[in-house]
Amino acid sequence: MARLHVIGNFGPFAIDDPSPYRTDMIDCVFSHNRKMGITTDGVAYLSVKNCVIAHNDCEGITIDNGSWGCIIQNCHVYNNGWRGMQHEVELGIDFVSEMGLMADGSSKAKLPGISLDNAAYASTIANNLIENNNRGVNDRFHYFGILVGVAERQHPEQHDFASCNNQITANTILGAHFAGIHLTANVTGNIIEKTR
Repeated sequence: MARLHVIGNFGPFAIDDPSPYRTDMIDCVFSHNRKMGITTDGVAYLSVKNCVIAHNDCEGITIDNGSWGCIIQNCHVYNNGWRGMQHEVELGIDFVSEMGLMADGSSKAKLPGISLDNAAYASTIANNLIENNNRGVNDRFHYFGILVGVAERQHPEQHDFASCNNQITANTILGAHFAGIHLTANVTGNIIEKTR
């Protein structure tokens, strides 16, 4: 395996790592987890369908770090991203400790319902209800229903590249988000259509 060590809860992505692939998660509930409901690290063909992903302290679901060909469909993704259960050391590992804390003790660095961050390509987010994934909006930080972005390289072993060639279609995004979808710098080739 190409990974030499683990950083936080995650090892850095390397192209020659073996990846889990062709995993189906159907009719599941991912709720009240201390961090994410579902997190990925270079997986392929993950299928998440007809699931409830709610009240998780960080993202509802991340399609990250070289993951590709994933689908999130017919899910209800809500009330994620409060970020009140992470310790100071964890916030430092995530490079957000300098944002400070809110009066309730949660980090000011909030998180989205669905994150495509360094999602390699060809993932689909379709027919989901995405709502209120911006718990604790504040003066320093706000977040979105869906983030499509590129995470800056944080470790020498990690590959950084923009999320590309993903499709976001026929979702309903509503509630307290700062914006329904946020596309950050260097994001190319994504298709967003029929989203309300």
